[in-house]
Amino acid sequence: MTSIERQKRMKTIDQFFPAFTNAQIVHDFFGWWPTLHDSEVIEILLDREFGFDFTGPKLRLTLYLPQGSKLVLLFENIELDYITDFNYQNAMADFLMETYDRLNQNRYRVKFGEFGAMVEFTCAKVSVLSIESFTPADYFGTEGKQKIEQES
Repeated sequence: MTSIERQKRMKTIDQFFPAFTNAQIVHDFFGWWPTLHDSEVIEILLDREFGFDFTGPKLRLTLYLPQGSKLVLLFENIELDYITDFNYQNAMADFLMETYDRLNQNRYRVKFGEFGAMVEFTCAKVSVLSIESFTPADYFGTEGKQKIEQES
């Protein structure tokens, strides 16, 4: 199956949210399951615990959602296919997912990115770590100029 055929088969994240650990806080916050369309990647953190952590590598993803909020997701036991082009604006058209079976284990395939960060990986588990109201810094308006002057 080609990458394009696979992408056509994938669905948006809102169809998978209910299966995530602690996902109810997202529904409680918005009143619905968001698609993450037009969200922006703020942070991607890859972590492989050293020692006796047998849960596998993790990816923590922090997103700014257009509804004025910040969402933090944790993907566990990941296998990263690629991550490219992380820059000053990492907007996504859609956050796509699908389930599949590998070695008799249910896994998720995750793909997102449009302008800036492009990411694809698989994982065994997804958890919602937090959701909160969030206003990005206004570096180009009055507040941003004042902040830059204070930091100088």
